[in-house]
Amino acid sequence: MAVTKLSISLDEELADELRHEAEARGVSTSAFVAEAVQGRLRHLALLQAVLAYEHDHGAFSDDELSSALAVLDGH
Repeated sequence: MAVTKLSISLDEELADELRHEAEARGVSTSAFVAEAVQGRLRHLALLQAVLAYEHDHGAFSDDELSSALAVLDGH
């Protein structure tokens, strides 16, 4: 897999937290950031899918939202 090196700037406290959490999980900061970015991109894709569905079929009802949240919560 090809990789691209990026340079990013973070608030010092956030960078310290990042390093700490990555170390605690036994991964590099690059791996930790990559996983976080993948999660965020999946979240945005899901949001776009929901918005597209609502555009085509109307907004979800309160009952539909409650049912979906129950599934997500494992109930």
